[in-house]
Order: sequence, then structure tokens, then C-alpha cells
Amino acid sequence: MYHIKNYLLFAFILAILQTTTYAAPATTYGPWHSCKIGGGGYIQNVVTCPTNPNRLYTYVDVGGVFRSDDKGQNWRMLHGNLHPAGVKAQAANYEVRGLIVDPRDDKKVIMATGSQWGATEGIYISNDAGQSWRKTLTASFWGNGSHRWSGFLLQRHPTNPDVVVAATIEGGVWRSADNGITWQQGGATGLFPTDIHFDRANPNRLWLCAATEKGWVNNKEHTWQGGFFRSDDGGTTWQKVGEEGPYEVLQDPVDAGRLYGTWKETEIRLSRDGGNTWQSFSDGLATKPQDPGDSASDYRYSALAAGPNFVLTASGRGTFYRLNAGETHWQKIERQGVEEIYEGEEWFRHKTGGMGWALGSITVDPRNPNHWFFTDWFAIYQTFDAGQHWQLLINGIEVTVLHCLTQDPSDPAVVHLGMADNGYFHSENGGERFYLADGISNNVKSISLSPKLPNRLYATGPRTWEWEANQVFVSIDRGQHWVRSPMEGLPDMTKRQCNTIIVDPQSPYAVYLGVSGNVAAGAGGIYKSVDGGKKWNWFGAGLPTGDHFYRESIWDEGPEIAVSSSGAILTISRDRSELYRLDTPTATWNKVDPGGRGVFYSVVADPLTPDRFFLSLRGTGLFRSDSGGRTWKKVYAQSTSHVACDAAVKGRVAVGTEDGVIMSTDGGNTWVEMDKRLPYRVGNIVAFAGNRLMAGTGGNGAFWMPLNAVGAQSIQARPATVATVPTGPTNGAMPQLVNPDMSAGTARPTGWGNPWIGNGQLKVMRDTEIYKDAPASLSLATQNGPAYGTVSQNFAPVKAPFQISGFTKGTGKLAESQVAIQVFDAAGKQVGWITLANVTATPRDATSWQPFSQRVELPAEAASCNLVLTLKGEGQVWLDEIILSEPMRYFLD
Repeated sequence: MYHIKNYLLFAFILAILQTTTYAAPATTYGPWHSCKIGGGGYIQNVVTCPTNPNRLYTYVDVGGVFRSDDKGQNWRMLHGNLHPAGVKAQAANYEVRGLIVDPRDDKKVIMATGSQWGATEGIYISNDAGQSWRKTLTASFWGNGSHRWSGFLLQRHPTNPDVVVAATIEGGVWRSADNGITWQQGGATGLFPTDIHFDRANPNRLWLCAATEKGWVNNKEHTWQGGFFRSDDGGTTWQKVGEEGPYEVLQDPVDAGRLYGTWKETEIRLSRDGGNTWQSFSDGLATKPQDPGDSASDYRYSALAAGPNFVLTASGRGTFYRLNAGETHWQKIERQGVEEIYEGEEWFRHKTGGMGWALGSITVDPRNPNHWFFTDWFAIYQTFDAGQHWQLLINGIEVTVLHCLTQDPSDPAVVHLGMADNGYFHSENGGERFYLADGISNNVKSISLSPKLPNRLYATGPRTWEWEANQVFVSIDRGQHWVRSPMEGLPDMTKRQCNTIIVDPQSPYAVYLGVSGNVAAGAGGIYKSVDGGKKWNWFGAGLPTGDHFYRESIWDEGPEIAVSSSGAILTISRDRSELYRLDTPTATWNKVDPGGRGVFYSVVADPLTPDRFFLSLRGTGLFRSDSGGRTWKKVYAQSTSHVACDAAVKGRVAVGTEDGVIMSTDGGNTWVEMDKRLPYRVGNIVAFAGNRLMAGTGGNGAFWMPLNAVGAQSIQARPATVATVPTGPTNGAMPQLVNPDMSAGTARPTGWGNPWIGNGQLKVMRDTEIYKDAPASLSLATQNGPAYGTVSQNFAPVKAPFQISGFTKGTGKLAESQVAIQVFDAAGKQVGWITLANVTATPRDATSWQPFSQRVELPAEAASCNLVLTLKGEGQVWLDEIILSEPMRYFLD
């Protein structure tokens, strides 16, 4: 029999917490505290309030809506108020496509939300600055869809603020005459709109931009044709004035007869006849219409804004241009400086070159024409001097998508976190603040550790900074640094994914990995390593062959493998909705029926109760086995997702549901609904950190709440120790490099010579603006088009093996770039080329430094060596913080 208790039965916890002074001034939502991560998010717009200069609103593609009451210095989430206690949370409501404020009352807000993958949402209104919301229209919007950075789908009449129009996907333009309370459908149905705009000189005229697109509305697939449309009767009827058109339009602030448009995001065009005809108007802009690059290119333009006598646009790399009234030439604004402080400390993305990437919107303060805001892939920035100096403004804005949270049972202050876009973070104060670590990629899917050696960590993520998991990483210093496993014995992982890695709780070098693809030896299935993740053997006998078992998508959360302290092992297939148990004597997997139907979401072992497992089924409930997976019973009857068993407190279990988090203190016999003021409470990822409960989200980072008075107190982790694998005697002398940290030099780092150039033009420089660690890095860049060449430093070889590590990054169109050791014999003949790192240009996240670390053993005939940085193609690469050391052992080889 399963039971759920009302949260009021835990009132004694709340009574304690209400009298406790928290050590950190974190943003709180009831007992929940937003973790300080600083991951930012694709923020869509900043909305000013004419009646309140201190108040701002902003909204995000996957993270909801926020409000600031101190001019953007701090922000608070408002979307949790869409789902107060008693109202089931809807995932689509966290995807916001538009927001406008009543110019007469800053407390009156209209917002559009929705997703093509969820139930249709629509228009919500608030009369109390987002403290409560009421839905007034069901209609389709994509907050996280194509062209979300283009234009505005909610607009207010320029002279009658009660009149509002909303451009919806497929459903056409809707009009409200009472400030969003009721709506009437107009025309322009069957379109995918990107922008709608009133003509301020003739408010009966509206323009509508639409894109060619495919997608889903109400479980039906649609194909939409783009174009440019105009209405002359207030939005009731529409005529198509162009098969092609801009994605966003803006009227000139002085001459209303001039209409600007972002044309395919590659140029700006101008219309002088109400949008009937257009002419190029990009003089002064950097353009490459035939080859503009991706959304983070300096040749992409997707935002327009106006001051009292000027127009602004900016590229996808944050380069701003200004067009003064009456002029025809855009003037580039030279940026003079950027301050990037997040929650009192330097932001982890500071000086990485990512400011302005995929810039989505520009806002000019109507009170101060020199005060602007812009939003991009990660953040909000403001300037008070018309674009010369910028300041980061994201305190309180957490918009990151988590993949996993992992507890360290040996230290209640340590929490490990894997997320999309930014990678691996760790906290050493119980989740209050997280920091980015070195040596791992941008999408960390799964993290595992053994209580027997908790500073040794395993993780999976992408090899090449994409949205996939096909590489195993290992850390031996509690996540401070990571290395890549050579993954010997695994199939070609460029064609497969590995979303789950689990270490044996009793043996820190025994690791299990789920590999996608059709199940067969040397192909898909489960693999086992007994040397700490270096060499792998197929371990899938008994799993259904000839078909895939593990999913490939990185967006599926929840572990697929579980290992008990008793030695029992289980694995699940989500697509097949099947559970298998390992028969240890025969090393063969056997299918087990847990007695429930639904999507098998996650399986976990209780580390403190041998043979106890939990299996969550989306749509069905939660099941528990106390027999090593042989038999099961249902312990919770509603849909569940992620499960976490406390590895430090016996009997404590947390579960993410479709509407928040539940917790048990008796091993799952009874359950408590945790506080519903958690702003993002759909399918939460859960974990424990001492006497704190962690809740990860799909768009707002993570939260923590104290479970008792002890959990409310500040906590600090013990210093991390290195979980080294025993080594033999030291190797002797190390190679000697000059200036490996690039600290010495002027125009170029000391010790690095002129470049060797095969073709084109290359420039070597000591970059004091972009570096891994201050004060500088080595940069090699092409000039005036593609080139091929190298820059190198000569060093004398050594006989003994050594470890070399460092950091690289790259941008542009790189055909090939490597860090390598070039080896010559006594006659000057090249006898070896040891690749240390392949430098990849990362158009989606080029701000991240790529670490490398490799054990090197030079050929016996080596007489001279060069450490080389190569570049072929067009772009720029960097090298920094080279360290030579005794080879560290990470594996039992």
C-alpha cells in the first residue's frame, strides 16, 4: 500500500526554517533557493515600463518570464505563478514567445507561451506584475521554435493601448479591444508569423512577416509558406504584398514612411511604399549574402530598434551599427569595454569572446537614448554610453537545461551537475553556487561515482561539442579536471551514443556503459570496463539482438543502468519499455516484468539497502524491488520521472513527477509532496546534498531546499584530494619549454617564432584579450582569406614518457587545426607526428576552451622536437596554459 501525505504534516520543518537566517542571499521561492550557476539562456527581449523606470521584464525561450524591480540588477522568476498549488504545471508554459506591458500600468502584463511539442497554450494576462496569471486565449506559439529571435508577436495599438494584436501560428491574427481579456480572430490564418507591427501614422494598417517553416500544431504536421502581408482594416483582412519578405520590420522614428526590414537575416532593406517594394540598405554593414554563416556570425542581422532620432542593428556577434536620421550609411560602433560580473564574481564566460552571440533583440530606453539593452544566446547586457561600454545583467536569471545531478555521499557540500550547452559544473557549498570545471565538453549527460572512491568520477558527453553523448570522461580530483578515455574496445562512437555511465558502488574501477545501436557484440548494448574506463568489453548477452536497446537522443534524462551494493545489476530500454536483470553466474541478461506499463524512465539502486531498486514509469507510477530486481511492487501511483536515493541517509528517496517533487523518508512506503512554489516543476531531476534536496530543471538550472535546520546552515566542502591510481618510480627529466603559459612577450609570446606559411597570410600574436588564464594566450589567425601554416617552438627530446596538457579554442571555417609534436631524427628527417589535440571551430559555442592532456613517449631516434600549432582554412585558433608533468595514471593499465 502506498501513501502520500499532505505537506502540512511537515510543518515542523517549515517552522524551523522560517526562524533560520540563511547564510547566502539567494533568490528564494518559498523554501526553494535558485542555485547560482550563471548559465544564462537564450533571452528574447527586455521590456521597459513607461510608468515605472525601475521595473523591467524579460522572457526566455525555455526558461519562462522574469521581472526586475531595480533596473535589471536583479531578476525574479514569475512563471511559477502560472501554476500555483493545485494547478498542474505545463512544460509548454516555460517557453515564452512574447510579452508586452500596459504603458499606463506596469503591473498589467500580457504574455504568449507555447511549444510545438506540448499541449497548445496561448495568451496569459496578469494584473499584479506577474504574481498571478489568467489564461484568456488558447492559441499556438513556439517559445523555443524557429525564428524565436525574430520580431514580436504581441503588439499594442500606438494610440489606444486597450487594443492588442497577437500573431499566432496557424491560427492567424487575433485582436483584443479590452487589454487582452477577450479576443476576436482576424485573418492571416495558415501562417508561421515572425513579426507583427502597427503603422504609427495609420494604426488601421498592420504589417505581418511570415517564414517558410514546417512543424506541429495540435498533433498535426503543417507546412507554412512565408511572405509579407499587410492589413488596412486593423487586422481583419490581409493581403499578401510579397512572396518574400523580412523577418522583422521597424518604422523610422522620424520618417514613418521609411520601413526597415531584416532580410533573410543577411542584410537590411528599406521600403518607402508601405512594404510593396524593397531596396538594399546595408551600406556600412559587414555582409556576405551568399555565405552569411550561422546565427552567431558577424554577417547575420536579426534585430532592429529605434531611439528618438536613430535606428540600431547588430550582428550575430554583437557588432553594433547606428543609422542617424536622414542618413544612408550605417556607422559601426566600436566597443570599448565589457564588465561581466555575475552574483558578485567574474562570470565564467568572461573574456571568452562570446558576448553578443546570436544577438536576438535590442531595446532603447525611452527615457535615455544612450541607454540600451541587448539579449543574446546567454545573457542581457546594458550600455549607458550608446554602445561603447557594456555591463552584464543576469543576476537571478538561470536558464540552463540540466541532464544530471550527482551526490557525493562523502561530503554533503559537494554536488556534481551536468547540463546542456555549458557542460560540467560542481558545487562545494551544498548547491548554493556552481563553478565550471576544466577538461570536459559542453553537454554532460551522465555523471557517476563510487562511495568507495568518491573523488574519482565518470561522465559522458560529446566528443566534438555537439548535442550528443559519445565520449567517456574521467576525473580523479573530484571534477576539477577531466581527461578523455581512449575507449578501447567500444564500437565507432561517431555513429553511436552513450547516455548512461554507472560505476559499481563496491568497485570504483568497474564501470558500465550503455551504447546505442542494434544490440550485438562489437555494436550496441551494454559494455563493462574493469580498469577504470580505458578498455571495454561487450556485456550484452541476453539482451534482444537485431534491434536497438538504448536511446540515442541526449535529451532523454534518467539512468538506464543500476548496480546494487549486493552486486545485482538491472538495465532498462525506454523505447522497448523493457527491464532486464543480469544473471551473475551466467553473465546473461533476463527479461523481468515489473508489473507496470508505460515509458520506462529511469532505474536506480538504493546504495544503503542492498538489493533495493526503484523503477520510474512515466504515465504509470513508481515501482520498488527488494529482491535484487526479481519481484516488484508499485509504491506510487502517478507518473514519475527521475529518482534519487540518498547515499548518506538510509530510507530517503526523492522523485520528480509531472507536477513537482515528492520525497520519502521510509524507503518509499509513504510520500510527501514538496513545496509547490518551485518555479519549474515538470520532470525534475533530483539529488541530495547532505540535508538539502536538489531539484534540477529543463530550463531554470537547479534549486535547493533545506530539509531541516542543519540543511539551512552554510556548508563548505573539504579540500579535494587526488584519487590517484598507484604509480611506479618517477620517469626523470621533463622536456623544457619556454614561456608555456604565454606570460612573457609583447606582440607575440616569447619562445614562439615566425609562422611557417604554406599559402595565404597568417599572423602570430600574444592575445591579451582572449586567454584561458591571465595574462595572455598564443593566437594564430588567417589574414585576408584562407591560409595554411604553423607556429612552433623547438625543444630537446627526453627518453622517458611525459604528460602534456593545455587548452585550445578555435573560430571560423577551419579545415584542420592541430596541436602536435613534430619529431626529427639526427639527420633532420621527420620521424614522427604526435597529435595532441584537434582544434575544432565551434559555431554554437566557440566561447569554450577545449582542454587536452596526453601521455607522450617519443620515438627512440628522436633528436629534436617541435611543439606545433597548425591552422588550415580561415579563422583563428588559440593555445594556452601548456603544462608538462610526470604522466598521471587514470586507469588500471
